[in-house]
Amino acid sequence: MKRSWIVIMLLFLVTGGAAAQDGFPRELVDDVGRKVVIHQAPQRIVSLAPSNTEILFAIGAGDQVVGVTDYCNYPAEAQQKPKVGGFSQPNLEQIIALRPDLVLGTGMHDGVMKDLDRLGLTGIIISPETVAEVFTAIERAGFAIGRDREAKALAESLRERFLAVQRDVAGKVRPRVLYQVWPDPLIVAGPGSFVDSVITLAGGENIAGDAARGYPQFSSEMVVIRDPEVILYPKTHGSAEMADFPLRPGWESLTAVKANRLYSIDGDMISRAGPRIVAAMEEVARILHPGKGDDQ
Repeated sequence: MKRSWIVIMLLFLVTGGAAAQDGFPRELVDDVGRKVVIHQAPQRIVSLAPSNTEILFAIGAGDQVVGVTDYCNYPAEAQQKPKVGGFSQPNLEQIIALRPDLVLGTGMHDGVMKDLDRLGLTGIIISPETVAEVFTAIERAGFAIGRDREAKALAESLRERFLAVQRDVAGKVRPRVLYQVWPDPLIVAGPGSFVDSVITLAGGENIAGDAARGYPQFSSEMVVIRDPEVILYPKTHGSAEMADFPLRPGWESLTAVKANRLYSIDGDMISRAGPRIVAAMEEVARILHPGKGDDQ
């Protein structure tokens, strides 16, 4: 009898310990203030944003991802996942068909989340607005899917790299920077964009930092007046090298052009609220503040 009682207690401790480690159900408040209860560790996750897809893969949950948007192109494995449509207007029927137990959206997916709620499906919004908030977003995603340890380790590593960049550029003269999103019409990165934050955090001054919105159309004349010392532009979106674009009138006099300080950078890496945003900071910091022996 005593032996049987001991066996029962051992089984209870084992199963109870597993439940405690699993930690579900879990309750969290997402980035738009919605209180969400996740009853079991999600095994079938749909991501409605490239940034959230990158977070999930970075914390080791790639195998749990069963659906992504047409624009989820990193890492390469994400491109092999079933698609649920575009970023701004995902297809609700395709989402439902994938039988997700968790859907990760952003601030623009409030309507989708309400539809999911009505259908009894669980969704959370992860939508950081600053580089520092990306680290918290990673931890929140990890908590939601039961990968707390992996998420915390990644966030801590990124914070350390973030602070290292801040130390490296502290006190240095900030060069004037233009980030050209698109050449014709001229679209640039303005305030509130992640590109603007990266430029500032990497020790630069965005010449469009006082524009009316995040990605405004900018006049060529204003570029000449503000005379950027460095011009950055994306490698993605099918754009050619800057040298393949004819210079706009007056641009031959720009300090950046005369000094040949025109650099391409991964446009997704510098504009997405995902783990690679710190790598973008590091790259831009090297461009703006090259060390001894670095190429310009």
